[in-house]
Amino acid sequence: MDFELTKVQKMLQKSVREFVKKEIAPIADDFDKKGPLSKEDAHRFINGLIPFGFVGTMVPEADGGPNNSRG
Repeated sequence: MDFELTKVQKMLQKSVREFVKKEIAPIADDFDKKGPLSKEDAHRFINGLIPFGFVGTMVPEADGGPNNSRG
């Protein structure tokens, strides 16, 4: 069985790594000290992950998540 990532998976991995490095890592220590994320900060991070396809996977298919007919 081949467990190597496909070219597309490697591109996604690189893109997500760059996003986290640029947007999250520089401020992670501050958030660790402050405690839970504010609603606004959580929305900002979630919105940043939408282009990578992570957020839609949290929505059930019946509510319009992946593999649905509503697009």
